[in-house]
Amino acid sequence: MAVGEPEIDDVSFLNVGGGGGGGRNYEQMGGPQMHSRQLICSQRKATCITLVIAAAIIAVAMISAFSRPSVIYKCGRDSLDNRSTSAAFQPIAESGQLFPWNSSRLPQAVKPNRYDVRLQIDLDSFFFNGSVSIQMQVIAPTDLIVLHSNNLTITKYYVKSHKSRSRIDIEEMHVYKPWQMVAFKLQKPLAVNEELDLTIEYEADLVSKLTGLYKSSYTAEDGEKRFIATTQFEPTYAREALPCFDEPNFKATFLLNIIRNKNLIALSNKPVAHSHSGKVREVDSI
Repeated sequence: MAVGEPEIDDVSFLNVGGGGGGGRNYEQMGGPQMHSRQLICSQRKATCITLVIAAAIIAVAMISAFSRPSVIYKCGRDSLDNRSTSAAFQPIAESGQLFPWNSSRLPQAVKPNRYDVRLQIDLDSFFFNGSVSIQMQVIAPTDLIVLHSNNLTITKYYVKSHKSRSRIDIEEMHVYKPWQMVAFKLQKPLAVNEELDLTIEYEADLVSKLTGLYKSSYTAEDGEKRFIATTQFEPTYAREALPCFDEPNFKATFLLNIIRNKNLIALSNKPVAHSHSGKVREVDSI
């Protein structure tokens, strides 16, 4: 190739003629200037296509993010009730009647302030019974008290006015095991700011598990296997030791009385407030 002739080796893919020399076809297409325009046009077209594809991907991602199935919210019986599971769903209690609450979260109409708990544990028969008195305050008008209870047999219950100590009649009690709930339907609505005490007596077996109030064991220095009763209340296992409002937003204080045989001891992460003895058993207040 003579000096000064245009180099065409790197643009041979632009030759569209069928015969004669490559130089003639190259000149017919406009030489180097036409080749430059073709490259610039191709780059612009590729950039446009890339931007269109990127915009389409972003649009699809945004549609996917904001087009999730909507959650149905429905108010229950009270003005401060939580989310309803479904507008058409009606849970059936163990009694065969409709459970009077249709959400897996507790209503907000009543909130606890204090629990007085008594537990008597029998490590010979692996059984315990207890009672809890819950001091509550009414936040919104309601004739319903709903709380958690799991694998506890309720044997007695009643409600009293905290100030007058007069009984408030309970029309019926319902248990719904799938949500681990118990509901007390009152004969008349409670007034806002009214304070009341709900007392529940109950019993249950002490079994080997890792939740609630359960049986465990250890081997003593002499090789003997010994049993203990211990607790795990988090995150939602307190309901296996006592009926309670077992959700994080229901904060309250506790007084715990443990009735035990004299040959046993009670340990807690809180100091014992006081103890008193009987003939066979002692009571530790924590």
